[in-house]
Amino acid sequence: MGTKRILAKILNFLERNGFRFNVEEFEDRLRLQKYIYLFKYCGLDPGYNFSFYLRGPYSSDLADDYYDPEMDRIRKEEDATVPESVVRLWENIKDKDNTWLEIAASLVMAVKEYGLRRDVAIRMVSKAKDMDASKVESVFRDLEKFKLLPNN
Repeated sequence: MGTKRILAKILNFLERNGFRFNVEEFEDRLRLQKYIYLFKYCGLDPGYNFSFYLRGPYSSDLADDYYDPEMDRIRKEEDATVPESVVRLWENIKDKDNTWLEIAASLVMAVKEYGLRRDVAIRMVSKAKDMDASKVESVFRDLEKFKLLPNN
């Protein structure tokens, strides 16, 4: 299944579960980028490459796909079935604010892709977000509970 089809499936799942994605809204695009990035580590990886940007992991290929005029047609051809691990994660993050999502995705990238230890990842994200380390550490603990990061 191609990246656009998996994105369509995810968009359908999110819409069915209360997230109405509007490509014109920056906040929606930011949230979708973080959701897709976090879902990648729950067994639903559309295959997008992400880089670390100011607001955390970002994929220009993902942006290209959600702006694609064909996406509405593709979505009509896909169901909303996702792995149970994604459903469980969604239940835990659906009410989180954008700051939490940015921190969470940044921490996952720091640990999973850059191989940083917990303390180094927390320091790096705290500095990158100009945020108190205790807030970042709190998000790290959430991610441990959600099984996205290992308990150290």
